[in-house]
Amino acid sequence: MFYAKVLFFRQRSETRPAGEFPQRIRSCTYFPTEGYRPHFSPKGSREMFGIVFAAFEHTRFGEPLLAELDYLYPGLVDYSALRPGTEFWIMEGGTAVGEGVVL
Repeated sequence: MFYAKVLFFRQRSETRPAGEFPQRIRSCTYFPTEGYRPHFSPKGSREMFGIVFAAFEHTRFGEPLLAELDYLYPGLVDYSALRPGTEFWIMEGGTAVGEGVVL
């Protein structure tokens, strides 16, 4: 388990030029609940890591929150890229719905 400060986008819609990653940035259509399983992609990388939101304080879109996270595929995937200080995108498919930093 590890912790991160995360922010889910509110009223954001952006399509970026082809070749950029992520190409789409959008607001979530619903506020995630515990058990939410997105991918994290370290900024500047195209790697995707399956993550589970184990616990977090409920807040609103556009406001940062502290989340307790777990690895979706422990022992099968090398999560060493997600070390303290790593900034990441919260991905749903090819779309970024938030961002954060590993604590």
